Amino acid sequence: MLTACLALNSVTRAHGGGGAAPDPEPISQWWTPNAFLDFDPQNDRVRLDGVNYTLAEAETAGVLTPVTGGGYNVAAPAGMTSFCVRGTGVASSSASISTLEFLFSADDGNTSETDNFVYIGRHSVSKIRTAVTTGGSTVATLDPNGTAFASMQINVAARFKANDFAASVGVSGPTIDNLKTDTAGGLATMTRFTLGNRFDGLRPWNGSIDRIVIWTERELSNVEVEMLSGYGHVKGLGYSWWNRPQAITRLGKTYFVGISYREPGSQFIVQMDQRGIVEDVFRLTAGVYGLDDHSTGWVDFLPDGRLITGYNGHGEDGVSRFRRSATNQVGDLGAEVEVSALADVTYDQFHQWAGRLFFVMQGGSNRYWDVFTSDDDGDTWTRRKRIFEGVSASSGIGNWYIYPAEADESGVVTYYTQQHPSNSSNLIKRFYLDLTNGDVLVSGTVLGNIYDDLPNTPVLDDTECELVRTPESGHSQRLLSVRADGKAIGICDFVTADNSSPMYKVSLEGEGGWTESDVVAATPSFSPTNNPTYFPGFDFAQEPHDGIRVYLARYTDGSGKLERYDSADGVTFTATELVNTGTNSARAARPVCPKGATADMVAIFQRVSGHTDFTSWQMDVLAVL
Repeated sequence: MLTACLALNSVTRAHGGGGAAPDPEPISQWWTPNAFLDFDPQNDRVRLDGVNYTLAEAETAGVLTPVTGGGYNVAAPAGMTSFCVRGTGVASSSASISTLEFLFSADDGNTSETDNFVYIGRHSVSKIRTAVTTGGSTVATLDPNGTAFASMQINVAARFKANDFAASVGVSGPTIDNLKTDTAGGLATMTRFTLGNRFDGLRPWNGSIDRIVIWTERELSNVEVEMLSGYGHVKGLGYSWWNRPQAITRLGKTYFVGISYREPGSQFIVQMDQRGIVEDVFRLTAGVYGLDDHSTGWVDFLPDGRLITGYNGHGEDGVSRFRRSATNQVGDLGAEVEVSALADVTYDQFHQWAGRLFFVMQGGSNRYWDVFTSDDDGDTWTRRKRIFEGVSASSGIGNWYIYPAEADESGVVTYYTQQHPSNSSNLIKRFYLDLTNGDVLVSGTVLGNIYDDLPNTPVLDDTECELVRTPESGHSQRLLSVRADGKAIGICDFVTADNSSPMYKVSLEGEGGWTESDVVAATPSFSPTNNPTYFPGFDFAQEPHDGIRVYLARYTDGSGKLERYDSADGVTFTATELVNTGTNSARAARPVCPKGATADMVAIFQRVSGHTDFTSWQMDVLAVL
């Protein structure tokens, strides 16, 4: 089972740090930006060439023409010779069909079926097929999915272009390596689109249509075609687990940022609905050599509902960047704004409070952290202060990580810090940043302020932070997760000498101090040769729930698994298996619970099938539904 439906109990979540006042009515746009057509029959709406209609209004206006047997004809833009399409729907309930059923088709306007046309549909041999016919002869037939079972939910994307066709299908449960391409044959000028049929009404789609999106001025790359067919997964994408917020759910959609290994160095932001169907993707950077998972960005929303994201050029140009959308859609993201260039920039973090944006990034061979602020929604940024610097001697990798909680009701963020677990100095410590006045505090004492006009002077170093956890003798630790309220951390404890006996633990802070409990044995790293301390990982739940809940990955019984662990008392944990990859060669790793998650989509995680270096992760992002 690769996805699971969860029934979850309710609890109130702490305020997420957007300011003390309630959010205004959010900006929300239902249609796909820059699309020629967005057909959404389940919600009785269609957007065509920049105009919104109900279906009845579109018929009255003559822009949707009903087809006998079901579906609609739509006039294509004049002179169109290429286009891209994404279609979502459910196949008919018939176990077998005798004729083709078209989810979508396009043709040259003639009345003969032997002329020029293309289609996406269900074939009589039960395949979901994409085909191109020129002059009555089929020149390209792409079967990206082997079988279309009765009543199967599908999500298909395709590029139709002369001598350059591509198609990909996602079905319920991740489909792997489903991209098919063909370079044979030309493509006639298409003058008519047909939704849910062929132009003559003889190939009706007897299932249901959720959505059909057509782009006539956007050419999808092979990577984008495959990503846009995602249903419960995104092919070829990976991310770091040190950027926050790494994923966010808002108004029924989940957004996250990742690095493509199929297009090394390209960073994408993904928009997915709560069924796990990918609605759109946006390329933030294109094929920049040297970028790796350290460059993974963050994603959030301004209080008015505009989508924002930040990311960096770790391993390349050292520049952190910012984009802002006009709406809640990834396709509306605007131009890049350069925030800063730091030596070896990586692991960006983001906060906002009372109208001010805070962009925090690591630099200087991973030893210090600088904070930048913006008071104009990200148009301009000011470097404020080096808030932290790691100075302790190390015997291994010199990285200093920080992992923030969300701001509390007064705007205070708890920052946990740890050096790389291969170091002798691998203690977990913490400090606080008050977003309201800029104070940096340790154990209630103000050590400095980010607005002191001395940006290069660190406020504090690791020796001044409050000690939270020291591993027992002979052991090391990796900080894996911080609960949103900052009062709980999740770690993996292991034997230093050989990285053996890894154990997931949860530490809780109460009035009497810290208490700690074992959750479950973590099992070895998902990359034991190259990165022995990359344990599969876990994250604290973000959806409403009772007690303590974590989602964790591990390998057991010959399979990679994603599990949920619940505890009412913080001591005894009960396991629920959610995902079983069925093999150790495709391992679950790095679960991330989206900020604002709901019971519909509780987490995303990576399925890792190979890792040779930082730019060649063989992985996919999957959703837990």
